[in-house]
Amino acid sequence: ENKGGGGAGMQKKASGLFDSILTSMTGLKVELPPPAKFSAWTLPESQVDPDARPKTFGAKSTNIVKSRRTLPSWIETPRSAVVPFGVFEKVLACKENKAIADEYERVVTKELKDASHPEQVLKKLKGLVMRLQAPEELVKNLKDALVQSEVIKSASELEGGRWDEAWGALKSVWASKWNDRAFYSCKKSGIGQQHVQMAVLIQSLVEAQYAFVIHTVNPSSDNEREMYAEIVVGLGEVLVGNFPGRAMGFSMQKDGSQGPQVQSLPSKSVGLFGGGLIFRSDSNGEDLPGFAGAGLYDSVPMVKNVERTILYHNEPLLTDPKLADSIMRGICKVAVDVEAAYGGQPQDIEGCYRDGKFYVVQTRPQV
Repeated sequence: ENKGGGGAGMQKKASGLFDSILTSMTGLKVELPPPAKFSAWTLPESQVDPDARPKTFGAKSTNIVKSRRTLPSWIETPRSAVVPFGVFEKVLACKENKAIADEYERVVTKELKDASHPEQVLKKLKGLVMRLQAPEELVKNLKDALVQSEVIKSASELEGGRWDEAWGALKSVWASKWNDRAFYSCKKSGIGQQHVQMAVLIQSLVEAQYAFVIHTVNPSSDNEREMYAEIVVGLGEVLVGNFPGRAMGFSMQKDGSQGPQVQSLPSKSVGLFGGGLIFRSDSNGEDLPGFAGAGLYDSVPMVKNVERTILYHNEPLLTDPKLADSIMRGICKVAVDVEAAYGGQPQDIEGCYRDGKFYVVQTRPQV
């Protein structure tokens, strides 16, 4: 935290900046509440209250903590900590970032406002975010919160170059506020960009053998008694990201009266593999009624994932019927138990499988 004489002035200046972006550009009515003020550098999981008001983090943080406290113990959930709303603005207002803050304000209020083709200006803003220096209090507090939440065992895991990787991943999530698609989606929907704030959910990345997405109500038939899921080899980014090919899709009666019915065979040519920490975007613009905010912002692994070609002729998911049946039935049980834990409300669930264990990474009401 900056305790120098110029800190308060810079913080006020930064706040004024965020109150003027895009409203001055478009004149559109702002639908979101004012930005949350700085509350803490990082929240360990024990301090994340899903029912807290006003919100200082988004739906992902709310849902994963709620899941850990709600789901049956056989379903694993990754531990987490949260860099809440207001931290980016606080970092920008620190004295060590004054020159960057001044340039950032100029680009937003002048260049972006006047740009007929803003893509290069958005790129410049992302570059400025990536140049930010981390205040010492943030560094210490973030490491302590991750240890307290049991995301890492010791702060020494994030020393030297490892800290540089973590800080780079955190800044990349913040910078994704200025993704082209996010900018245009907000502008089109009349959401003032100044009110889009970015919390960051930090989790251990499960080194998954398989990743899956579940719809607890089959979306193709709206049959409430039947779930539908898709599975890919490796990490879930291949499933939710823009990777060519199809996932393995199947449906199943939730009461188990009929076994898994394969709807599509996998054809995605690559899988992603890796572990470490992942920094997930958790903005206040991802869970708004009438606004498709999910997927506009980035989630960034601390260490780049390894891409590997998938050879399906010897992939156990296809060559071992007993394993495939066990995994599909397990995924169906995840669907049933998660839906029940949320009072019978249909859910969209992201999860993964490794060594006989099923993990839920996040769940949200099915739309």
